[in-house]
Amino acid sequence: MAEAKERYSAFISYSWTDKIWGERLHRWLEGYRAPKGALADPARSRRLGKFFRDDEDMPAGGDIGVIVRDAIQRSDNLIVLCSPSAANSQWVRAEIEEFRRSNTSGHIFAVIVDGAPNATDPSQECFPEPLRRAYGGGGAMPIEPVGDFDDLWQRDRRRAEARQRTRLATLSALSVTFAGLLVLAVVNAHNAHLALSRFFAERTWQKLDSDETLLASRYALAGSQLAPQNEALYWAALGAAMQASGESAPAMGHDDSIASAAISPDGAYVITGGRDAVARLWRVADASPRATLLAGIGAVSAIAWAPRGSHAAIGTESGVLMVQDVQRNRTVATLRGHQGAIAAATFFDDGRRLLTLGDDHTIRIWTIDTGASVVLGDGERIWSVRLSPNERLAAAAREDGSVILYDVERGSIAARLTGHAADVYAVAFSPSGAQLVTAGADATAIVWDVATRRRILTLKAHALEIFDVAFSPDGRRVLTASVDQTAKLWDARSGAALATLSGHTSHVTHAIFSTDGKKIVTAGQDGSARVWDASDGAPLAVLRGHAGAITSLGMTSDGETILTASRDGRARLWNVRRSGLAARLSAQSRSVHSVEFARDGASLLATDDAGRVRVWDTRNWTQRMQFRAHDDEVYSAVPSSDGRVILTVGADGARLWDDEGRQLQVFGENRDRMMTATLSPDSTRVMTGGESGETRIWNAMNGALLTTLKGHTDSVRSASFSPDGRFAVTASEDTTARIWDVRTGALVATLAEHRLGVGGVAYSPGGASIVTSSDDASAILWDVARRQVRVKLLGHRGGIYSAVFSPDGRRIATASED
Repeated sequence: MAEAKERYSAFISYSWTDKIWGERLHRWLEGYRAPKGALADPARSRRLGKFFRDDEDMPAGGDIGVIVRDAIQRSDNLIVLCSPSAANSQWVRAEIEEFRRSNTSGHIFAVIVDGAPNATDPSQECFPEPLRRAYGGGGAMPIEPVGDFDDLWQRDRRRAEARQRTRLATLSALSVTFAGLLVLAVVNAHNAHLALSRFFAERTWQKLDSDETLLASRYALAGSQLAPQNEALYWAALGAAMQASGESAPAMGHDDSIASAAISPDGAYVITGGRDAVARLWRVADASPRATLLAGIGAVSAIAWAPRGSHAAIGTESGVLMVQDVQRNRTVATLRGHQGAIAAATFFDDGRRLLTLGDDHTIRIWTIDTGASVVLGDGERIWSVRLSPNERLAAAAREDGSVILYDVERGSIAARLTGHAADVYAVAFSPSGAQLVTAGADATAIVWDVATRRRILTLKAHALEIFDVAFSPDGRRVLTASVDQTAKLWDARSGAALATLSGHTSHVTHAIFSTDGKKIVTAGQDGSARVWDASDGAPLAVLRGHAGAITSLGMTSDGETILTASRDGRARLWNVRRSGLAARLSAQSRSVHSVEFARDGASLLATDDAGRVRVWDTRNWTQRMQFRAHDDEVYSAVPSSDGRVILTVGADGARLWDDEGRQLQVFGENRDRMMTATLSPDSTRVMTGGESGETRIWNAMNGALLTTLKGHTDSVRSASFSPDGRFAVTASEDTTARIWDVRTGALVATLAEHRLGVGGVAYSPGGASIVTSSDDASAILWDVARRQVRVKLLGHRGGIYSAVFSPDGRRIATASED
């Protein structure tokens, strides 16, 4: 008698692009234990049982069709991971139909991982077609929600809540009262929140209409934080603001998601292709449309330029590959053979051959003139493929955790590289072709010697799957992009981790080097691209403006323009020179304590913890001067208004220097532990304050002490002259600020409103106002004539170290420990 086969609690069906979700759900379901009392039969196991996932439970070498059909028939339920990819998957559709035929009593659970059900936008529809109709004909099919799992989850939570209710029983009467007040507060807060969210959205577009791009950007950023559910709309507005300010060109649009975009080899043109079945040609210089290359061809899935830029290959989701003469806008060849979407395409250097990867798990090498192709693959899923620099090898990253090196000329397997514990998603050859880097679902990257087929290095530091890899142009570094929201830079010889590029808020799916190897660009599902310094991983720019995940990333050969394309139906060209840092200046020390521009903007001064002052010329960002100002750290270095002298302050006192770094005077050396020093507007006097609570005013020319201001009962942390130099204001740890007559040293007024120490103080440019900032997380704007508070500036969550007025006196900037 044949042994009864094991049954499954459910069969998990999903598109291969959603494999990561399938793996995680499978692990969670088989590891979950139901709460006590959740099951009708107390004797039944609290485990949910065994679940079938095709690439987890299939034996090697079996008949996939037979195995899957048998597993479906032995499954009590069907779980469908729903996404736009699943909606377009013939395998998911077939598995749903088979389950319906073989199991009339089981449930179908739809778990949405991307997209939306019954979407008005077909590209966002997540339900496969069989889920949208009743079995055997028309009519809507009632789809079971995932509520059963939610019930278990809520049951779990209720166990903890029951214990909590016992503890809170004695407070129930008060709780009812507070609950009523809380509901009222929540309703009011929610209404205010919605109103404020609408306000930010309206103001964003109003400011764009009036060409106030800076304010528009601020409203968009504030709105995205206030209303995360509308984040995509705010990113789109921010993209428009960046376009208006010149950081990006006008958006290149399609009527549906853009699946692929590519820059021509000479950097002059871009081709974009979308699910709207259109491929368009654009000019990079101004993002203007040049031609519609193809229309009505089916959703575009891949684009590749020929080496000399005269031709382009455009692949579709139906498996058709069109070779287009871009200059004449005519089709040169139509190549058919793939049974599914074309995922990638690459021209050979001769421009007469093409390598393509299809969703049908095959690689094809085409001869364009004849339309003939060589087919590579054994039925195993291939995630990506790369040609070696000499074009003799093609490396295929596979679902079974191996990498196959194919001999391109012979059409045969040259080697099989094994070492990964799960799917390999990405491969890349070094520029010389001597090495290959692979990475994938096991969160590791491996560097291989191509000639010997041996593993050289294993790079482990990511927490989750790696989606993309790249070698630097000199072959000395490796770049990896991961689901853990970071990219990492590695030494390709030692395997040392050189830098972690953090900042993305979702999966990092693309990572590239600039041609000169000086920049790195990353992009991902958060809709942003980020530019980094390739030498140390320092961030240079954040390019935001897409309302959906980025699907394609590219850069012109000169490194000046970045291309991004997105599911939001827009492609954008970014001006790298205008987006980000003008320069990165190294102080060659552990920390930089202060930076200050000269009044004319021609110089930038920086101080460090080693007692040094450095001065850079801002026209070419070269270091003009360096001198040792103090024995220990320098708190600040401030140039005079005419730029002829520099005042520095450290714990050992204040010092005055000429513009060549020669010392002119020393003030208060070893007399008081100095905390602040400032020059009078006419540069004739120096004011210093320190731990003693006294403030001293000195003659800048000869160093003589002119006046001592006494009254503070704790250390003086900051001081400022009035614009006319007649008065001074000091800020102290004793929670007050005080106004003084500089000539007589008399106390004019005490400003006492802060609850903790006052760390920052400044006069407005006109002298009518003073701003103070405190450890109590507030800043106060004072009316000098009336000695009264004009307004309290609240919002920081920590002590405010300093506050300054803008040159026109209309704005105040505060810096806080938050």
